[in-house]
Amino acid sequence: MFIVYQILVGRPAIVPEFVELQTLLAPPALPPEDVDQFRAGRVARPYDDNESYAVGAMYSAVMNQTSLAADDLFIIVIRLIGMRTADASDKIMEMAYGWAMDQWENAVQSQRFRLRSPDTAIETIEGLKKLSLSGTRGLAELTLAMRQHVTIPLERDLVSLLQELR
Repeated sequence: MFIVYQILVGRPAIVPEFVELQTLLAPPALPPEDVDQFRAGRVARPYDDNESYAVGAMYSAVMNQTSLAADDLFIIVIRLIGMRTADASDKIMEMAYGWAMDQWENAVQSQRFRLRSPDTAIETIEGLKKLSLSGTRGLAELTLAMRQHVTIPLERDLVSLLQELR
């Protein structure tokens, strides 16, 4: 969660040093496979993915100033929701919701060709803005609303969880 926080508050430059320091501890604070997944900087498909891949893709997009593909963004938001228990105050999830909304607005405007129903995607984002959501609740609502626009199917259990969180 520390890495996500640093990305969201605009301090992603400290992340590589932090990751490196974690690998030097005995035993390492981050398992080597998590570090490798983070450093891959991409999202694995879709259910064998864990938070390390997703946070690495998020970090890579911020550092390279590139847009995330809609499907990748969708998975990253799901992984952020999965990390909610590490954010007791929901403050990081509030920041994550703002970041995710910005990313989705960008995706809807610049990647229409990647969306399943691009014409209604803009309406979906605009409708969500009017709801004044934030935090975990907002991320859950955003994910449920955007699922019709991506190619990633959601398992029934995940849909149920998202519906409970909204």
